Amino acid sequence: MRRGILFLLHILCGGFLFCQNAGEIKVKEEEGLELLFTQIAEELERTGEENQAYLAEILEELAENPVKINSASVAGLEAIPLFTHFMAISVRDYIRDFGEILSLYELAAVPGFDLRTALILSRILDFSPCSANPGKGFFTSLSDGRSQFLTRGSVYLERQKGYTPVTAGEWQKNSDSRYLYPPGRLYAQYKYTVPGRFKFALTTERDGGEKIGDYIGASFQLDNAGIFQTIVAGDFTARFGQGLVLWNSGSLFTSLTAPAFAKSGTGLSAYTSTDENISFRGAGVSLGKGRAALSLFLSSRERDARIADGGYTSLLNTGLHNTTTTLSRRRSLGITAAGGNLTLSGEHFRGGVTFSLYRYSHPYTGRDSILLNRQARFGNLGANFGADLLFMKGRTRYFSEVATDLAGSLAALGGFTFASPSGFTISGLIRSYSGEYISPFGGAVSHSGKMRGEHGANLSAACVTSSGNNYTLWCEWLLEEAAPRWGAEALFRWREFSTLSLKAASREGGVSLRAHANIRSSARFSFIARGEAVAAATEGDTLGAGWLIYAESLLRSKKGRADCSARICFFNTPHWNLRIYAYERDVLYGYSVPVLYGRGVRWYFNLHAELLRGVDMWLKFSRSEYLDRDKTGEGLDQMPGPSSTELKAELRIRF
Repeated sequence: MRRGILFLLHILCGGFLFCQNAGEIKVKEEEGLELLFTQIAEELERTGEENQAYLAEILEELAENPVKINSASVAGLEAIPLFTHFMAISVRDYIRDFGEILSLYELAAVPGFDLRTALILSRILDFSPCSANPGKGFFTSLSDGRSQFLTRGSVYLERQKGYTPVTAGEWQKNSDSRYLYPPGRLYAQYKYTVPGRFKFALTTERDGGEKIGDYIGASFQLDNAGIFQTIVAGDFTARFGQGLVLWNSGSLFTSLTAPAFAKSGTGLSAYTSTDENISFRGAGVSLGKGRAALSLFLSSRERDARIADGGYTSLLNTGLHNTTTTLSRRRSLGITAAGGNLTLSGEHFRGGVTFSLYRYSHPYTGRDSILLNRQARFGNLGANFGADLLFMKGRTRYFSEVATDLAGSLAALGGFTFASPSGFTISGLIRSYSGEYISPFGGAVSHSGKMRGEHGANLSAACVTSSGNNYTLWCEWLLEEAAPRWGAEALFRWREFSTLSLKAASREGGVSLRAHANIRSSARFSFIARGEAVAAATEGDTLGAGWLIYAESLLRSKKGRADCSARICFFNTPHWNLRIYAYERDVLYGYSVPVLYGRGVRWYFNLHAELLRGVDMWLKFSRSEYLDRDKTGEGLDQMPGPSSTELKAELRIRF
């Protein structure tokens, strides 16, 4: 009765909030997804270009692999973006006392949540009851499935150097002087999903200058089939422990803030993004009974590499095959891998062991002395073994993992997170990675992203007040660096969706200061403004300064079937060390985090419209105009003139 009354009151109040002065307004799932994308991109801006390659993959994976909130453990909930330890405990306590959470409106009534946070999270949460489809067989449940076809394309309107005409003589002298195929990036994907039971995806993509169908990927995932928790085939990822052994997908946040400190592996899951070198390709299975779960997989695939002297000298991650040389390196190195994990878990603890075995089709012949030594000792073989532990005592969560490779080199990390009922959270992390530790499929917290030769500590503290204001401090010490990295942010809220944030943080040889305001006057209109200033050492230890300001507006139709946004940005960052990254809204699942370097203006216009029931279209037109140069881009991407213009279009059909 208590739960029913609370739910009814919240629905009535929520309906009033959304209907005042504008009638009944449809809350679009894309709105919550857009807020989530912005939140994640804000975190990625702290490290800039190093993490941008993973942004599209992270966003798609979040949207396409929602977490079952009614059955997830506390550790599993804490792995979700924006979830704190306090929020995860609140969800489990609410479900224990009142029953399963059935909608984002009910989630907003749980202590630690509000309507804005619930809306952001709703697109990556599955509110289906634990008993969903309990008696249906596999083929019967297929009738509950939904299909989606999505295609997008993008092209620069100015001609890049790589697409200009070339004479036969020039081509014979340098066959890499031009791209092989026409410009423009194309992407298409078909997905079929039965929530909580089955997923299938077929994906194809070509980058500018590549042939059609340069990348083709397929994935299959079956969940909750008796003792089989998960069965995957085709392209998939494996994420276990804290990532020292197996975590072959992008990590969500940087190593600076508390949400990234403790990972909560999702095990085996289908891979539906377009990175051509990151996923496994083969099959895997997860079996579970009681508190024990066992996962095993086998993979065999080729990846891009430089081949010389009968061996490989380096692995390549660009995924580009648009010149004679890059095409020759496409899928030139075979990798066979097998691995697994055994986990014992309860409500307040989880412990596991993880292993991976792998073999390359070619020996290593590069210049890395560590890899050359491994090649001499073990040939083309490699392996990693690790043990992890996570447990909670009171309001404190402790986590750790220790791992070794085939040569006995060690890597270890450990940390804690404490969350008080008053909204104060403090987290710490210590890590030590041997300079000789090799883990090709790992993805643990790391400043360099390589998990080699890194020793350091992180500390983060945050406080959320009863009014929703958020104050955060973080710092990172690395023995390999002379000065620590640090940052502080204060976020102030008024109304339901309007915020003002003030942020200061260290950066390479300097500091950055930012003020960001998001003013939502109604459910239909928002205004965003940002100002940022940076100071850093340039050439000869000379101190330089740069700045950025932009203004943006968002407008949604009354029934939520169309929306548009426009931004204009002015920047003056005269040296590369002063560059600034600024996330931009884009087409669905697309991403833009351009580097703003030099002096100029950048503006864009976005439009989304629901053409028919289940049919949506997105368009984006963006342009950069520089005042300090007569050409843009570098190498084969160079364009004549001080401007560059990009057009993107996307179509989604759901049925």
